Amino acid sequence: MSRKKKRIVVVGLAMVILATLQCAEKEGPVNPYVESEPPQYVIEYVSIDPGRVNPGESALIETKIADLSGNPVAEYEVFFEVDGGSIESPVLTNQAGIVSTVFNAPAYSGQVQLVVRADGAVPQTAFIQVGEGALSVSPQSILADGLATSDLVVELVDTEGNPV
Repeated sequence: MSRKKKRIVVVGLAMVILATLQCAEKEGPVNPYVESEPPQYVIEYVSIDPGRVNPGESALIETKIADLSGNPVAEYEVFFEVDGGSIESPVLTNQAGIVSTVFNAPAYSGQVQLVVRADGAVPQTAFIQVGEGALSVSPQSILADGLATSDLVVELVDTEGNPV
C-alpha cells in the first residue's frame, strides 16, 4: 500500500472515531443496568376466596397496601391483571389500606395467573385454580425484592384440592 493510501485510511479511521465519540457524548453514557427506586410501599398479602373456582364462577380477591412502617395506605390505586377470565381494575384502597375486587373465572379449566401491582411496591403474583384439580403451589406469592427467599411446595391435587 502506498504512503498516500495509508494516510487516507488513517484519516478515515480518525474521522469515524471522532464521529462515534461525538454521538456518544450527545446521547450520554450507556448503562446496561436498569436503576429503580427502592419500594415505598408493601403489598402485605393477596387473598383469594375461594382458592379454587369452577369455570364461569367468581372469587373474591383482597389485598392490603402498607408503607414501609406498616401503616395502611388509604385511597391508593391498585392494579389487578389476570391471564384468563376478567377482573375489575384499578381499585382504590379503603382507610385500612385494603382493597377487594371480584375475579370472574374463564369458561375453561386451568390455572390463572393473578398479578397485583401498586406504584412504589414490588408486584405480587398468585395463582387461581379454575375447574378440575391440577397442581397446588405454596406459597401462592413470593416477595421479589432480591433479598427474600422461600421454599416452594408443588403438589398434585384432586378436584377437591386434596393431595393425591
